[in-house]
Amino acid sequence: MVEIPAGLDQTFNAILHRIDAQLERSRTRARKALMLIHGAQRPLSSKELIQALDMDSRGEVRAGGLTTDTILDECQNFVVLDRKLDVFRFAHLSVNDFVKELFFEGVAHANMAEICLESLLWQKWQVALVKYALRYWDVHIRSSNTNNREYSLKLIKLQKDLLQPGERLWSFVDSLASFNCRFVGYRQAFLDQEIDTPWDVACRYGLIDMYLHFLDLIRSSSTFKTDIERGLCFAAAFGHENISQRLLMMLNLDVNTDGGLPGGNKPLGYTTWYGHEAIFKMLLAKEEIDVNSKSSAGDTALILTAKEGHETIAKMLLERQDIDVNCKGD
Repeated sequence: MVEIPAGLDQTFNAILHRIDAQLERSRTRARKALMLIHGAQRPLSSKELIQALDMDSRGEVRAGGLTTDTILDECQNFVVLDRKLDVFRFAHLSVNDFVKELFFEGVAHANMAEICLESLLWQKWQVALVKYALRYWDVHIRSSNTNNREYSLKLIKLQKDLLQPGERLWSFVDSLASFNCRFVGYRQAFLDQEIDTPWDVACRYGLIDMYLHFLDLIRSSSTFKTDIERGLCFAAAFGHENISQRLLMMLNLDVNTDGGLPGGNKPLGYTTWYGHEAIFKMLLAKEEIDVNSKSSAGDTALILTAKEGHETIAKMLLERQDIDVNCKGD
C-alpha cells in the first residue's frame, strides 16, 4: 500500500471526524457505505448501494427513503457518484488506502455476505442488489472473517436458511439459472435440465461454500459415490477448477463415469468439448483415465477436441502413448 502523505492523512482524519460528528443514523450509514464500497467485488450502482444501506432484515427496502445526495452528503467528500456510469466510488485512490486502514477486509466481506444472503433469502427479485448477490454471495462468504462470534453465527444461520432444501432454495436456483443463462453455450444448456439436488447446483455453478455444506450431508448417503461422480461431470462441463480438483482428490472416484447424465459424456469428454484445459490436465494426471472412452454418440475425447478445434488439448492427447488415433465414432 502507498503511504499516505502526512498532510493528506490529517485531512482525511478531519473528514472522518466530521462524519463521526453527525447524528448517529447518518454516522452509522456513512461508515457502512465506506465499508461496502471498499468490500464490494465491483463498483456498486446507485440503486445497489442505496438498497444495501436501506434494507431491513427481511430483505425489504424502505420506499422513498435514502437518496444518492444523502449518501454523498453523509460521506463528506470521501465518495463520489460517477453519473455517467451510475456507480459510487472513492474520490481518489488515496481515499481507498485510508479506508482500508479503517475496516478489516474480512469484516467488510462479512457485511457484504450478510446483505447478499438476506436479499437472496427473502427473494425480493425486483431488487437491483440481487443481481450482485447472485454473482458474489459465495465469494463474500468465503472471504468473511470476524471476531464477533454472534455475527459469525448469524451468517451461518442465514446461509443455512438459504440452502435448506425447500421452496426458497429452488427459487434461488431458478434465479441462478436465469442469471447465468447468457454465459452458457447451447450444448451445455441440456445439462441444466438434469439438476436434481442442491449438490448438483453447487457443482454446476462452482459454489464452494455450498459444495462444502452439502458434501458433509451426502457423505453418509448410499448414493455418495454416484453423487460425487455426477458432481465431477457438472464441474468439468462448466469449467469449475476448484471443485473439480477437490472431487478428484476423493478415494474410489471413477473418473471414467458419465455420472448417470444423458449423452454418456465422461468428465474428460466435457473438458475436451468445451476447452477447459486446466481440468483436462487434472484428469490426464489420473492413472486410471481412459483417453479412448466414448460417449453414447461414440465420440472420444480426441474426436470432440478435433471437432471444436482446441489445438492445445489435441496436442496433449496425441502425445500420449495410449491414445488410439484410429478410433472412430459410432
